[in-house]
Amino acid sequence: MLAAVAQKKIGDSTTVPVSKMAFGMYRTNMKAEPLESMELVKEAYDRGVNFFATSDNYGTEMLLGRAIQEYRIPRDKIVIATMTGLPITRQHQSEFEVNTSGKRIMEQVGKSRRLLGVDTIDLYQTHAHDSNTPMLEIVLAMNELMDRKVIRSYGFSNYDTNNIIDAIRVCKENGLKEPVSLQNWYNIMGWRSEDSIKTAIRSGMTFLAYSPLANGFLTHESVQARRVLNDIPKEKNAIEAVRLENDIRKELRKLDEMAVNEGRNIQQLSFAWLMGRENTIPMMGAYRKEHLDDLLRSMDWELTKEQVDFVERVRAKVHELYQQLSKAVKGQEEQ
Repeated sequence: MLAAVAQKKIGDSTTVPVSKMAFGMYRTNMKAEPLESMELVKEAYDRGVNFFATSDNYGTEMLLGRAIQEYRIPRDKIVIATMTGLPITRQHQSEFEVNTSGKRIMEQVGKSRRLLGVDTIDLYQTHAHDSNTPMLEIVLAMNELMDRKVIRSYGFSNYDTNNIIDAIRVCKENGLKEPVSLQNWYNIMGWRSEDSIKTAIRSGMTFLAYSPLANGFLTHESVQARRVLNDIPKEKNAIEAVRLENDIRKELRKLDEMAVNEGRNIQQLSFAWLMGRENTIPMMGAYRKEHLDDLLRSMDWELTKEQVDFVERVRAKVHELYQQLSKAVKGQEEQ
């Protein structure tokens, strides 16, 4: 039973309203026991999450498929997304060559369907931009898969503004169905995707925000910590970098304090802020039940305008400090 869903859709991927957040399967295979990972999928579904996202290089497509089958999660009540394009094996990972050719897309989508145990994938995305494959080849492959009912919709991950504009232009010029989603790194601290996000949303695409906690930096424990100068090289830039990092944490502690005053924490604030943004769905990556419990509490937190304004003011200050930190780090590298 779905406890809480938002009235959001991702293109024509489903007629089912999509949950406010997605369960990202990137970290799920960190569990020693596959059964524990499968139980997390069931727990997330039971508590209101009906959007599950994985990739053919995560090693979790089979886990997701088994969980759906073992726990009899209704296929018509969930949205399944997966991706292709990055290396699969360790040998290929060392080369890290992106490949989203039509041939690769056609080969991998079949493998993903078998591992997931589904006839149709709701959302199929390329995992990164492939400068060696013409955009027309990519969108033609995706359109063919849609025509064959192999996938319902398609999108991109790790695309910049120019990539998105190029894809939409090629689709319009050739009368093809356009991408419906963009999945990029984004969080309260993150700015590197800002322009591409705005472009995607203006184009009617749904934005999927991965790493909402900035790889664990946006947690209560992290923002409360302070780096000390012990064992830090005494070069000016190194000392400045540590000072700026502590200043960033000091600003973020303001957000943590605001959250604590609401009986929450900065993790939940990070998700609530993203869920309140236009056509945006954050992707959580829980691999322990306590992580899942914590993050799911953000689903019923709707920030007030005053709270959003406060977050934006802190973000602006953090951005300013981050730019200074980048210069200090660059100065260290040049020494």
